Amino acid sequence: MYIFGIEVRFEGTDFAGWQVQPGRRTVQGEIECALARLFGGPVRLHGAGRTDAGVHALRAVAAFHVETDLDADTIGRALRAMLPPDILLLRAAPAREGFDPRRHALSRTYRYRILRGADPFRRRFVWERRGALRIEPMARAVFDLLGERDHTSFAASTRKGRENTVRVDHASWEEEGDEIRFTITANRFLHHMVRNIVGTFVEIGRGTRLSDGIAGLLEARDRRLAGPTAPARGLCLVEIDYGEGWAARGPTA
Repeated sequence: MYIFGIEVRFEGTDFAGWQVQPGRRTVQGEIECALARLFGGPVRLHGAGRTDAGVHALRAVAAFHVETDLDADTIGRALRAMLPPDILLLRAAPAREGFDPRRHALSRTYRYRILRGADPFRRRFVWERRGALRIEPMARAVFDLLGERDHTSFAASTRKGRENTVRVDHASWEEEGDEIRFTITANRFLHHMVRNIVGTFVEIGRGTRLSDGIAGLLEARDRRLAGPTAPARGLCLVEIDYGEGWAARGPTA
């Protein structure tokens, strides 16, 4: 049995998220269908995490186990031809022994894009907003997110006794042209965490929430005190860090 890893890029608008769901179109489901066609039977795909419906990815990582005589180059070329146009295979390679895309990830980086105004050519990838939005207080408040903190206040749902501690290594707000972009890197993310952070910080930018209140919000561990959930379409998984990488030595597609 061989382990192969793949890296894919996808446009999430028409997907009900990453994870397979009965009767719904998902990224995992589409790739597993292609794998089944290629290998003549069901192949289970293990991803590095789950993205919500409408969320995009520049470089998502997954792995699968299969008995085959095909090399990575052949597998890569075949999958590229079989996958739908909103999923692009970037890389296929033999994975190192025991590779687990989720457990072995050191960190993940997400980016959220907010557009000042509207643009029909970008609306699938941004949160279109009108009205004043000051980036300076948003940029100041972001430092309270850094380090190892309990992010229950930014989690979509919590269960009693569930571990909601997250180590945020980087977080920043930057303005580029008519877009405001939030970038965050952490060891893990809770359900809707980034979108809830963005919704809360937009309130800071609008002046309806104080910029020095994020530390207290985290300490409260109460989702009801945070802002609304930002739309999924503005969120994109940028990359997943595996340190020295996940691939075994050998050819890649």
